[in-house]
Amino acid sequence: MTLYQIGSITMPAVWIATLIALAVSAVAWRIISGEKIGEWYWNAFTLYFLVWKASYILFNFEEFMNFPMSVLYFNGGASGHMLALAALAVYLWMAVKKHAALSRDALPVLLLFFVGFEAALAMLEQQLAASVLHTILFVSIAAFLYISRKRAIAGSTQIYILFVLAEGLTLSIFQPLFSVEPLTFSWLALTAFALARFRKSEVIIHE
Repeated sequence: MTLYQIGSITMPAVWIATLIALAVSAVAWRIISGEKIGEWYWNAFTLYFLVWKASYILFNFEEFMNFPMSVLYFNGGASGHMLALAALAVYLWMAVKKHAALSRDALPVLLLFFVGFEAALAMLEQQLAASVLHTILFVSIAAFLYISRKRAIAGSTQIYILFVLAEGLTLSIFQPLFSVEPLTFSWLALTAFALARFRKSEVIIHE
């Protein structure tokens, strides 16, 4: 794990990469769509973080009881991560009924976020090749979305699938296919595609 010292705070590279990806994706989406990113985006991250941190209590109850403050320093690990992803999926599925734009925006936004995260993390961990490939993919996705919006062209599912496959292939070059990050990406992609399908089914029902 790569650590960075920021003032008196020591932060893992993965946390810094997450914050960078959150900010960059939000700014990129503002440029692409001309709109502020939906509140679901920030709510989803906050929920993920809280569940991930709180899951430490569930999976390390004895340690927590002995030292309650440990929840501030530790998290639920891989198990907590998967639990947080499940909570995230449930939240998005519930939120899509309230926020109509979510089903339209979730796939491109989550794609931008994850690819941006991988680019930032690779850069922070000084993995030049991975950083370059992810950055190229991020720029390609952003350019496609920007041109599509400007020309009022609906994003093709097939093109999104190609981007997802490209990211999956890039991940597989640098880490095992069934490690945490590829599995996380697969989960997010499936969730986003399901939300997009929800929008289409709603349109069909109303018609």
